Order: sequence, then structure tokens, then C-alpha cells
Amino acid sequence: GIVTPLQRLGGDFNTASGGDLVRRCLLDLLGTSPGDIPWRPSVGTRIDRARLRNMSEEELEVLKISIQEAVSRYESRAEILGVEFEKNRTELKVHITWRLAGSASGVAAAPSTETMVF
Repeated sequence: GIVTPLQRLGGDFNTASGGDLVRRCLLDLLGTSPGDIPWRPSVGTRIDRARLRNMSEEELEVLKISIQEAVSRYESRAEILGVEFEKNRTELKVHITWRLAGSASGVAAAPSTETMVF
């Protein structure tokens, strides 16, 4: 698939496949808020609610569930292994550990961790 943000590589747009493509799609999904895509208003997560807020543990748990449900529903190529939050006075870091779902050889793919900072 074409990599976002759009980048030129030689004479054509940069593309990705396999785990790199799934990683990029996962980050796009996590950065999308419900309602951002007019023809698919349910796509996205509630990470936008974390911006500029001192979230309680209960709110973080709701956010964690939102992330897990969105990935399960809209990015079935990824399997979420864990979601952790790291809060300090100025930012919220969301650490998402995932791996490629399924495998033709029966061998599980190695987990990856992505961090988003708000």
C-alpha cells in the first residue's frame, strides 16, 4: 500500500508491505478520531480525549478498551498484546504492544511496541 504521509521515492510514491504496512495502518487508525471520516464515522479511537487532560485511571481503562476494539474491528491484521499508559505533568504516552495476527507457518510474529505521545 501507499505510505502515509505521502512521500516520493524515485518517480513514484513510497509503498510498504507486510508488517511495515500494518504498522503504518495501525498508527493511522490510532490517530483517527470517530467522526473524522465522514463515510465511516465509527472508525477511530478515543485517544483524542487524552489530549490536554489529566485522565483518571477509569478514563484510561475506557481508552484502552477503545483502542483494543478499534484495532480488532478495523485492523484485523494486527493483534494487540497490551496497552500501557505513562503519565506525567506535560504529556501522556500510550505504549501499544502488537504483532501480526495469524501466520501461515504457525509461528507467531515477534511483537512490536509503538509509542504515541500526547
